[in-house]
Amino acid sequence: MLTAGSFVHVAEEVLSREMRGGLIILNAATGCYFQPDAAGACIWRLIETHSRVDAIVQTLAGEHDVLGADLEPDVLAFIDAAIDRDLVIVEAGPPRVPEDADAHDAILQVGRSKLAIAAPLDSLRTAFERDDYVRLPDFMTRRFLELLAGSIEQGEFVGRSHDGIGTELCLVSGLATAALQLVFNDPALLDAISAIAECGPLRSFEGRVYRMVPGAGHYDSWHSDVGENRCVALSVNLSRQAYEGGVLQIRQASASEPQHEVPNARCGSAVLFRVSPALRHRVTAVGGTAPRTAYAGWFRSAPDFEELFFASLAKT
Repeated sequence: MLTAGSFVHVAEEVLSREMRGGLIILNAATGCYFQPDAAGACIWRLIETHSRVDAIVQTLAGEHDVLGADLEPDVLAFIDAAIDRDLVIVEAGPPRVPEDADAHDAILQVGRSKLAIAAPLDSLRTAFERDDYVRLPDFMTRRFLELLAGSIEQGEFVGRSHDGIGTELCLVSGLATAALQLVFNDPALLDAISAIAECGPLRSFEGRVYRMVPGAGHYDSWHSDVGENRCVALSVNLSRQAYEGGVLQIRQASASEPQHEVPNARCGSAVLFRVSPALRHRVTAVGGTAPRTAYAGWFRSAPDFEELFFASLAKT
């Protein structure tokens, strides 16, 4: 039974993002979205940072200068509803350490609840301006990777050809792609990438989970990705096993040899690189026995993800 003394925490398969249109919560195990009202959003954010219900009540009361006793019924009702939707778990004691404690080398890191920025973005901006790319170590938190892993490994991959540029396997849309779409279209992340690349406002991220299998004839040839309002490209390593090859190469359009070779061996780490008519890039063939799996796509100046997303929610 839920009481003021209960400990609560967000379920492992649940993630959330704050958007201009309000807080969006996704149960990545079921694919169901939930949008609380403004009061519910305040309670949810406190659930993410407090473990005891009475601490949530007192913090909320202090923020709004009201008596905790007046707020407690509404807080309990919201948490009960969240439990019914499998969004929140009641525990006998405090939950484990928050996910953002595993930041490691990350300056930018995406997790289940928010974008974490551990330091000023100046060093990333300088590297990007100089080299047309920048590495983002530990870009995904361990717990976010764990949330995705099962859906990716159990998901269906189908062959895909990119207009003569290359061939690969692509994950069919499902729970993992829904979670990635919400997280990578976080307005805070779009603003951070815009600041690093100095490319003007970004409105959406379009990505796919793809796999290159050794010996399967998968390849990627030199191309630019220019078009469809693409400004910056991103590739995140989702491979749980070490693979051979699969190195990002970047060159000037007028050159014949790579100017940069950018391996990305650590699962959860990413490479951000410029999309420009003056540049070409490719991923080298994968050898050995382990496949290369990645989430890759483009930050775009249009369309506006939120407009499309909330319009689609209104139809469901």
